[in-house]
Amino acid sequence: EAAAEVEREAREVERWNSSPLLAAKAPLPAVDVEAQLPRRIERKQQEARERFEERYDEGERSAFASAYETELHNRQQLIDQLATLYAELYAAPAFQRIAYNDYSAID
Repeated sequence: EAAAEVEREAREVERWNSSPLLAAKAPLPAVDVEAQLPRRIERKQQEARERFEERYDEGERSAFASAYETELHNRQQLIDQLATLYAELYAAPAFQRIAYNDYSAID
């Protein structure tokens, strides 16, 4: 983005200075793309950091992370409970009989 801006600015200055009427009244200094680019990149990065700092709220992030971890823990407990129940039922003779007599793709 910064590179495109510097290139666009250089083209605009060149177009301005190539106009006989405008350049005669108020010529613009040429844009040194190599010198401008690092400065423009730094400015863009600083603006992005400032926008981020305006929006960032550590309290909200922390609350969200805590709620997320709690929900994850609760759901994992449900899965563990159901897995224990399933393992108990699977080991029961009735379930083994059902599994033994069930259809199979290789039979």
